[in-house]
Amino acid sequence: MNMRHFLFWLGYLLLGAFSLSAQTFVGTNAPGQGSNYTFSVSAGATNLSLVISNNSTAYAYLFLKAGGVPTDTSFDYTARLIGVTNRINLEVPEFVTGSYGLLVSTPATSITQAFTVTLTTNRTDLRSAAYPVSKP
Repeated sequence: MNMRHFLFWLGYLLLGAFSLSAQTFVGTNAPGQGSNYTFSVSAGATNLSLVISNNSTAYAYLFLKAGGVPTDTSFDYTARLIGVTNRINLEVPEFVTGSYGLLVSTPATSITQAFTVTLTTNRTDLRSAAYPVSKP
């Protein structure tokens, strides 16, 4: 095998091991209500990104807790902007593989919101303007 073939297969294997992975959480919250989800991030993941699209009248907050169920007062990370997209983007050392709890909470000041939260791992664009990294 020549060097070019070797580099091709090495790149293919490395990119396959760290490929972008996505999952969605879908629901509808009335004002003042929340929806809980759990998910696991396996070995090989290098980062984590959660995004929910909001608008000026229908919006929700994100609460994330490693290894547990978050509430609006007990969480590791949160995104609570009103009327704009909320996101939580983690990388090492804040990001660890394992199980997480996610709370999507629609405040009383919002109208009923049908939402989709997108979870991706192994993003190559964290630390960009579109995906800034969250810090505690």
